[in-house]
Amino acid sequence: MIRSEKSIQNRVPIHKQIVHDWLYRNGLKNRGFGKEASQNSYLEPASIVQAQGASEDKNFEKEPTLSKTDSSGYFGIKRGFDILVSSCVLLCGLPLFTLIAAIIKCSSPGPIFYCSMRLGRDGKLFKFWKFRSMYKDASQKLDQLLRSNHELRKEWNVYFKLKNDPRITCFGKFLRKTSLDEFPQFWNVLKGDLSIVGPRPYLPNELETIKKIAGVQVQKMLAVRPGLTGIWQTSGRNCLTFEQRVKLDLKYIGSRSFLFDLRLIAKTIPLLLFPKGAF
Repeated sequence: MIRSEKSIQNRVPIHKQIVHDWLYRNGLKNRGFGKEASQNSYLEPASIVQAQGASEDKNFEKEPTLSKTDSSGYFGIKRGFDILVSSCVLLCGLPLFTLIAAIIKCSSPGPIFYCSMRLGRDGKLFKFWKFRSMYKDASQKLDQLLRSNHELRKEWNVYFKLKNDPRITCFGKFLRKTSLDEFPQFWNVLKGDLSIVGPRPYLPNELETIKKIAGVQVQKMLAVRPGLTGIWQTSGRNCLTFEQRVKLDLKYIGSRSFLFDLRLIAKTIPLLLFPKGAF
């Protein structure tokens, strides 16, 4: 087949592409790629991510990863398990969820559900659902608390949470203690935003802090679907610092398997019945 002269001119020589990729990985190439790049500035193009195996960062190379070929069976089984479990929980738990919704509506003014944007697979944002456990003006109260109380600000900077949070309603404390506030997230699992087991679903404004802790391995975290439970929740939960949570998530990503997921689920069930570290 004879190619046109125009198509030949438009082709990029393979050696130039290799040089471009190397410069990009090592921060020597301008990373601005137009409008799409600015909207997803924290993600690298797929071709660059696939080439990370040749990176000169030795720590990154040592981390175990699952190739598409090796992990296709795992991801298929995992997704099927997610759909089955989330469907059963949503159907069987409907009477309980209705009761919780009624109590929330009667106990404090505001919506029944709380929705926030979280980082999902490939860094895409999704709506993350919970039963509302705080007063409706919680964001304004947090700003006032952190400005006026040095101890609370120090605690927030370490844990990104407050143990005795005055923004939480009376019924909200019960919901958090029993983790019932998180049950609407099974809808996120059914939709495919979350998995039953996975890394913590982080907030977009936490990404810069994660980058400082994880370095180049942040790409591995963004490549995995977040989960309802995970290794950090069964290893101390809110008693862990933010840095410890990120490192535990990286540990999970490096050793994940369906059997490991089942073990984490088995560890989670006693924590729901006998809460520890939940606030």
